[in-house]
Amino acid sequence: MSNLKVRRISPRFPFDPSRLSFFYGWVIAVVGTMSMIATIPATPPGFAPFVDPVMDELEISRAGLTAAFTMGTIGAGFLVPFAGFFIDRVGVRLAGILSFLSFALSMAVLSDPLFYTGVLEWIGFSEGSARFFFLFVVFLMLRFWGLGMLMTTCRSMIFRWFVKWRSLIAGVNGLILSLSFSSAPVLLNGMVVLWGWKETWWILGGIVGVGFAVLSFLFFRDSPEACGIAVRRGVEEGSLDPEDSSKGQLLHRDYTASEAARTAAFWLMVAGLALNSFIGTGTSFHIVSVGSELGGMPRDEALNLLLYVGGFNIITSLLLGFFGERIRLSYQLFFMMACQGLSLVGLLNFRTEWGFWSFAVGSGFAWGAFGILMNVPWPRFFGRKHLGSINGIVTGVIVVFSSLGPYAFGLSFDTTGSYQTAVWACLCLTPLLALLGLFARNPRRLSQ
Repeated sequence: MSNLKVRRISPRFPFDPSRLSFFYGWVIAVVGTMSMIATIPATPPGFAPFVDPVMDELEISRAGLTAAFTMGTIGAGFLVPFAGFFIDRVGVRLAGILSFLSFALSMAVLSDPLFYTGVLEWIGFSEGSARFFFLFVVFLMLRFWGLGMLMTTCRSMIFRWFVKWRSLIAGVNGLILSLSFSSAPVLLNGMVVLWGWKETWWILGGIVGVGFAVLSFLFFRDSPEACGIAVRRGVEEGSLDPEDSSKGQLLHRDYTASEAARTAAFWLMVAGLALNSFIGTGTSFHIVSVGSELGGMPRDEALNLLLYVGGFNIITSLLLGFFGERIRLSYQLFFMMACQGLSLVGLLNFRTEWGFWSFAVGSGFAWGAFGILMNVPWPRFFGRKHLGSINGIVTGVIVVFSSLGPYAFGLSFDTTGSYQTAVWACLCLTPLLALLGLFARNPRRLSQ
């Protein structure tokens, strides 16, 4: 990658952001968030309406499809760090265009599964292995280009443009994504009913491959500095930094990804986010079964529980968005892990009213904090220059652990007949990471 020579698209073509009468970062925040919403087909909520049609088309079991999804996601997680380095090298515009076109191609491939599995069978695969391998490759492509490349590109771009309002942008961004992802199954299911699942896949691919690739070309820009725009400073750049109360100024240096990965603060933050993702995806993926086994709930009541979680998520996203700039990230990490611990205690007492609300409140607050901590620490701790590479490592770890959560909780139920084993194991880790997280101090101050 170090020898890659790329001529970047001029940041002043086809228009010059520095000549606009308003701060161009607000455009970046809008188009970046819209682009992140476009990755919904690569997520479990977005793919949910297509699960049964794909299973029927390929005559594959739910266990087989889930296994292919998990393996594809893990494969994508290991590739994402390389995507981060690529983004830093070629810039967000070219990375966005390439990613949207490739993402659309992945959707087009999935829309005709029997053709491609037939080709694999002609090559020499058995029918069962051809269909499993096809799903593995498609999920690998969808998760890598959607959840990996595009999410990393958009996160890196948005948070290079903001310093002063970074927590607010992260909170609003997380709120919009939460509402979009939670409503996606209903909207996409309506499209499937109206047009059919293959036709819906083609429509989504056309919107992504044409519309958002053009959007990337027109509006994506790497940073204010690249456009000749002054950066609007905030607490990160001066004496009001909340990460350490000691005297002295921050050391204004940009860490490379390898330098960031050698700091304790980096891995303490990543570990907390990974465990939160592991628990969140594990419980939400099996929420119907979890509600039945631990809470004696019918299907509808268990699914409605996610609405309560979403409500508390919104509250936390907004509060931390407005006030997070003055709160140490180590305290926010402690808050996230403490709330996730509260949700696990609630699961162990799910049949009681206080257990039900402990899970809803704890899980909602934890996911609200997750949206902030997924975006804010890296530019505040390590600078903005190598943000793509740093985000690539973070996203890769989160992707892997998010795929392992549903498997671990399902394994707990299959082997012991209960989810309590997985819940207790996670409950042993949340207090430990909450306490260790208090030591996640800003390396740029400590390096002086």
